[in-house]
Amino acid sequence: MATKKAFSLSLPPALRTEAENLAKKKRRSVQAVLCTALERYLNELAGGKDRNGTPAKPVRRKRAPKHRAGSLADFFDAVQKDLRAVPKREWEKLPRDGALHHDRYIYGRS
Repeated sequence: MATKKAFSLSLPPALRTEAENLAKKKRRSVQAVLCTALERYLNELAGGKDRNGTPAKPVRRKRAPKHRAGSLADFFDAVQKDLRAVPKREWEKLPRDGALHHDRYIYGRS
């Protein structure tokens, strides 16, 4: 299991503002935006040539897992999408009092 280490990075104000604006627009963290940009840059370097003009060796690195931590807004968007997919007749089967009498619904007790 890979562990994350704290890493501090100073950016010029204009670049920082651009990264923050892009993160807000994409609804991602600044860290995720910068990681994506760095990955793309490394891929570009791997396909290019090094300083001597010889083909650059591919950069071998461990791929990040497909699961990415998204923002809270992404989570709620996914929940809303799933809730909209539930047919109306299924919603009608749910108890109207919510969890007030949950034991009755779970265990059949009165």
